[in-house]
Amino acid sequence: MAATQSERLLVVDDNEVNRDLLRRRLGKAGYVVDEAEGYSSAVRKMDQQCYDLILLDIMMPEVNGVEMLRRLRKLYSQSELPIIMVTAKDESEGLGESLQEGANDYITKPVDFPIALARIKAQLMRKRAESALKESESRLRDLFEHASDMIHVSDEDGRILYANKVCCSILGLVREEVEGGQIEALLHPDEIGNYRAVMARLLEHEQNERFETRFVRRDGGILEVEGNVSCRLYDGNKTLRGIFRDITERKRVEMLKNEFVSIVSHELRTPLTSIMGSLGLMVGGVVGELPSAAVGMLDIAYKNSQRLLRLINDILDIEKIESGKMDFSLKRHALRDLLEQAIESNRAYAQSFGVTLQLDVAAGFCAEVLVDGDRLIQVLTNLLSNAIKFSPKGGVVRVRLLPDQDRALVEVIDQGSGIPLSFQPRVFEKFAQAEASSTRLKGGTGLGLSIARAIIERLHGDIGFRSGAGMGTVFFFRLSNHAAGRNVSPSAF
Repeated sequence: MAATQSERLLVVDDNEVNRDLLRRRLGKAGYVVDEAEGYSSAVRKMDQQCYDLILLDIMMPEVNGVEMLRRLRKLYSQSELPIIMVTAKDESEGLGESLQEGANDYITKPVDFPIALARIKAQLMRKRAESALKESESRLRDLFEHASDMIHVSDEDGRILYANKVCCSILGLVREEVEGGQIEALLHPDEIGNYRAVMARLLEHEQNERFETRFVRRDGGILEVEGNVSCRLYDGNKTLRGIFRDITERKRVEMLKNEFVSIVSHELRTPLTSIMGSLGLMVGGVVGELPSAAVGMLDIAYKNSQRLLRLINDILDIEKIESGKMDFSLKRHALRDLLEQAIESNRAYAQSFGVTLQLDVAAGFCAEVLVDGDRLIQVLTNLLSNAIKFSPKGGVVRVRLLPDQDRALVEVIDQGSGIPLSFQPRVFEKFAQAEASSTRLKGGTGLGLSIARAIIERLHGDIGFRSGAGMGTVFFFRLSNHAAGRNVSPSAF
């Protein structure tokens, strides 16, 4: 590899012949070379010029090479200024001392130039690499310092090694108060246990994890943040890098929005229930026979009031789940009994669509689940109503109960056209509905599946689906089976 244009070397040797030989040979190799006959001359040249490497003779009058090396190392590190000692073969004592004082390498006299050139190139390449690394680290640090997010790095014991300017500013602390301290000292006491669990997983698996937590500012204010913590190796040690964004204001706005929605929904539900009851009585003929045109309009009003009430109830359920206010009364239930109850409750609705409901249970399988029965039936009703709406007239919606290792698996299978591939990632999102007009006409609030997922997850289960164009859809959920002798092999239906 040829020398770069800017690389300048200094040869320090009291022997003019040796200096001249090295200057000429290194000049032909592409380096700019200056000479100095001793310590004083070298210092004067270094005051006027920066050098990339020094070739330093050990045996010199005035100040020998070892002493000069010792003095230079007080000013320059090995990476900043590589120094290669030039020594006679019988100067082993001086060579050993030189290496202890920080010499990068050595060459012996008479100089074997190809070897000397290789060693010079190796030291200069190392210097360029370390310089590039320092520049990269400097750019990265500058990026961290001017980032809008809170960034900190801690070691395996939770000691903060680095915190950027924004992190310190938002917490109301100076850098000296943060760096060197424990990350747990900045956390809200209720978050410490969860944070320790996250850190343990990261250190064990060396991966990333996204989560929300809370810090406490100097003034006692609570700072809500979301972010990512990752485990990285640095100098052979595991470190944890956290990048967090302040979401305190967003959380406050969300809370105000949820409170507003909750209040409005509660205030709407009472008069709407009264209106719907009155409309129901009128449609049922309690007030006497009405003109056919009036009956039709009342029927439309009644059905839309039902739909609006379902929407309000769903919004209130979502608000309760997200705020942790939805109560669950957990009891052991025979899962088959709950499935039969849900099917019976939805049979009339299915008949209005010309759809049949069918329950299939794996032979000999007994499942008991620890659930809130009403909430699980709410999940089943959501899944059944969707399956009914999207099944063709004369179709069958099958509910299957079968074992899945130590859990009970429930499947709701329809014979519809399937969920479009583009919509599948959004199935469980709030207010999510496929855009096709045929789907919109089926009605619904777009909240049922979101509520179903939230309830199943609160019951420590999981929920999902399988679907393909023209193949129908299977929604399923799994819950822990608490029945004795539950390990029954699935049987064919």
